[in-house]
Amino acid sequence: MSYQPYVSHEVFPGHISEARQRQLAAYDFTVTDVTGDDLVWVLSKAVAGTAYTALRYVRDKFGQEAAQELARQFGYEGGQSIFGTYRARLGLEPGEPLTAEQFAEFQDYAHAMMGVDAAYSFSDYDDEKAWVSRKRCFFGGSSPFTNAPSDLEDICAYADLGFVSAYKELQPTLRWENTHNMANQVTTNASSGAICASIFWMGSRGTA
Repeated sequence: MSYQPYVSHEVFPGHISEARQRQLAAYDFTVTDVTGDDLVWVLSKAVAGTAYTALRYVRDKFGQEAAQELARQFGYEGGQSIFGTYRARLGLEPGEPLTAEQFAEFQDYAHAMMGVDAAYSFSDYDDEKAWVSRKRCFFGGSSPFTNAPSDLEDICAYADLGFVSAYKELQPTLRWENTHNMANQVTTNASSGAICASIFWMGSRGTA
């Protein structure tokens, strides 16, 4: 095993001080002083904000279950795209499994491209499994570090179900256990909250 997962969010751009965040939110800045980190931070938040605008609209117009299914679809289409792209990079045949090392690397690649909050996701692996913990959430959650509006915090867990269903389509031997979920422990059968943490077995061990 040779891949070394990253261990700090600081290797990625977009992490600015809370004071600078307040300045940007209030338009209290000089246009010519805007930095790349400023833009990464703002756009990272805007993507999640747009998703929640759509989820609230669907919930209010069509009901809670419709919003949950939309969140699941967000996750499913994202999972198909990122996992399919990584598998193509490795030249894998349909259904061919990744190693635990490769799956941990895939998780790091995915989170590196999802903005400032996803960069607080950390992976590791051994011979048979990979695991991931999220201290902040790109999409939602109910911890202090969330992008979710308070009335929509429990919906993001359905995005997790969508991601995993896409992964399983592309790698049928994959098994997933969500040990912690900061948003909705019931939906994902997690045993605890506070953070999100998952274990992915490459073979038959684990839960569906």
